[in-house]
Amino acid sequence: MKITVRFFGYTMVVAGLADIALELREGSTVGDLLEEVGRRHPALVQGQGKGTGASATALVRDGYMLVSINRKHLDSPPERAPLADGDEVWLLPPVAGG
Repeated sequence: MKITVRFFGYTMVVAGLADIALELREGSTVGDLLEEVGRRHPALVQGQGKGTGASATALVRDGYMLVSINRKHLDSPPERAPLADGDEVWLLPPVAGG
């Protein structure tokens, strides 16, 4: 199945592009997608996190990166969320304001 991944903020800067199209096997989850993104763009995970391991999944779990599918924010734990052909996944830095 084909999934589009869009990068925002520091994820776009580090990945060096705004989006990619990934082919994943049927039944894949956000966790599978995050691991593939980490393999293709290791700079996204190097030197990040709080000791839970250098992986894109750990960055999401630790709050360093937010995930949305088809413009809907995923609550914790997002790595278990199923994906479907044609989904658009956004990887965003956390947002604060006031």
